[in-house]
Amino acid sequence: MARRLTRPELRDRHVLVIDDNAQARQVLADMLQSMTFDVHEAPSGPEGLELVRQAAVRGEEENGLFLGKFDFATYSSVELPLLVGEFGLLYTDGIAETNNPDEVEFGAERFRPFLASQKEVAVKQFADALLAEVATWSARPEGADLDDDITMVAFQVR
Repeated sequence: MARRLTRPELRDRHVLVIDDNAQARQVLADMLQSMTFDVHEAPSGPEGLELVRQAAVRGEEENGLFLGKFDFATYSSVELPLLVGEFGLLYTDGIAETNNPDEVEFGAERFRPFLASQKEVAVKQFADALLAEVATWSARPEGADLDDDITMVAFQVR
């Protein structure tokens, strides 16, 4: 039995196994899963590249006062190179922290799949769809206040 990884920074890392031999692919995937990797499999290079393209929702969290400027605040920065055609989204915590009637937050478990489903739409449609998704999640009547403000900047690199 393979031993678990001891280095915490490697746990739950995504690994893509590409092999045209199903048995070899399964053996390697099983071994990597036992070592705490999050394993994805593809039987060919083109299918592997498609999985990479589908998983291209990237996140860079920088918690703090990013969408505002205050004299008392200390700011850090993050550089994230984007390719032509890629989208970017800067947002405040009001999106992820919107509660539904059961007091469950919209959270990353709903946010990331939503982002992945919107990769082929125009940036304006994306922003509208995100606001509609959060409003639907909250189940509040139209025009009702949310728990927190929502501020976002959505853009596409041209």
